[in-house]
Amino acid sequence: MQSIVGPRARDIAIDAAVAALIVGLFLGLLVASDRVATGSNPDQWFHFAISRMSQQGLVRTLPQAENLGWGAGFPEKEFLFHRLTALAYRIGGEHAVVLACRAVSVASLVLLYWLARRTAGRVVAAASVAGLVVANPYLLFRLGMVRPHVLAIFLLLAIAAALLRRSRLLGFAAGASFALAYHAVYLPAVLALAFGGVALYRRAAPSEPEDGAFATSVLLLVGLACGVVANPYFPANLAMGLEHLGFAFSASASLPGVHVGAEVLPMAPGKYLRLFGIALLAAIASVVWLRRDAAGGEQPWNRAVLTVAALFLVGAGLRSVRATEYGLPLLALAVAAALGDARRSARTRAIAVLALLLLPAGPLLAHLSRPPDRRNEQLVKDLFAAIAAIPPGARGAKVFACDWNYGSFLLYARPDLRFVDLLDPRFLLVNPELFETKRLLDLDESPDPAGTMRAAFDADYALCANPALGQRLERDRRVRLMFAARSGLRLYALP
Repeated sequence: MQSIVGPRARDIAIDAAVAALIVGLFLGLLVASDRVATGSNPDQWFHFAISRMSQQGLVRTLPQAENLGWGAGFPEKEFLFHRLTALAYRIGGEHAVVLACRAVSVASLVLLYWLARRTAGRVVAAASVAGLVVANPYLLFRLGMVRPHVLAIFLLLAIAAALLRRSRLLGFAAGASFALAYHAVYLPAVLALAFGGVALYRRAAPSEPEDGAFATSVLLLVGLACGVVANPYFPANLAMGLEHLGFAFSASASLPGVHVGAEVLPMAPGKYLRLFGIALLAAIASVVWLRRDAAGGEQPWNRAVLTVAALFLVGAGLRSVRATEYGLPLLALAVAAALGDARRSARTRAIAVLALLLLPAGPLLAHLSRPPDRRNEQLVKDLFAAIAAIPPGARGAKVFACDWNYGSFLLYARPDLRFVDLLDPRFLLVNPELFETKRLLDLDESPDPAGTMRAAFDADYALCANPALGQRLERDRRVRLMFAARSGLRLYALP
């Protein structure tokens, strides 16, 4: 009997099956990663809290973080992300928020595979996505988080799709959505400028036809601008985005007594090579193929822009590892396009596919086989127990949290309390005097820690796991110990 399924429908079905295998691999590895990375995502409690608070409408102020100036106005830079998580929270609470974020990551992988298939066969496209994105231990962990970058990665891929497919409407919509969802609008802006610049260069050559690349780039930039302005929190969202950009060039993160998240600190070269050495080799190979193909006549402009962008972002990961979250997906597209080029021999293609599938196994197995992070897991439990020890009647009381991470837990568990800082210790730079006072407290260089916490920060309680500072507080007869845990976490009532 002759099949009634046409070739196109058969191809779509096979591609859907391959995409499902990639998604299944991702979800399986994510479950394994969750078992070793327990308790390592403190910011998720902030996003849970904002999602819950958003059930009553837009969160316009956060008086809990008054020292950051957010009591007068909350600079929401992740508006669209929190609209998504607020909807998920309404449906099923924190569990639904986690599922929504992971669904976005799944959508990113499907979109990435679809884009890779535009320039390469199934095996090459699947190997590029699986080897460079899914099997990378760092990106695997980051794609499973409740954090706004998961939506930003998806939207950046949508922007790449618009630029590659010359879709003006998608370019405008994806640009506006990115600006509403995430602060790093400079990423898609630079990508659009690169494609637009190439389009202008090609216009000068009489043999180059107009293909809509320049118009798409312009509409994408217009979309970004519209998204920034359309944010209900404008212009505070723009100011916060510029503040984040300034953090990338600030030396404050390296000051003694200032402890920022590991993802914003320069990575040790050895660790960087373990995590991204394979990606660097793939990027270098892409550059070599690009130069060889360009010398042969036809200029692969799309590949050129993707390759340069990916090489820059993956390389920038040595300074700030967050750059690789966007560089690795773009690299997967560049590698797929390079291997999918008709000028690649079958032997080269086969060797590259085997390398993409086998080489990442070492770093991935090392990540999945390490012992679970029980210390952070226990600290999270202790944090909630310590916060529960604060009397219910202490509404409006203020907690001096020695670690900036604790602010997210306090906002989630006791939104009726105030605290000193939140999300990043450098936000306290809005008040340099307080920033310096807190830094010296962390270094145990204050002659009267309890008195300083009360006088400078108006704190009623101190929540600390700082051994030296804790000993000073416990020797102060005015201070009362309210909670102590084996993890070293202590809660004190201040005089």
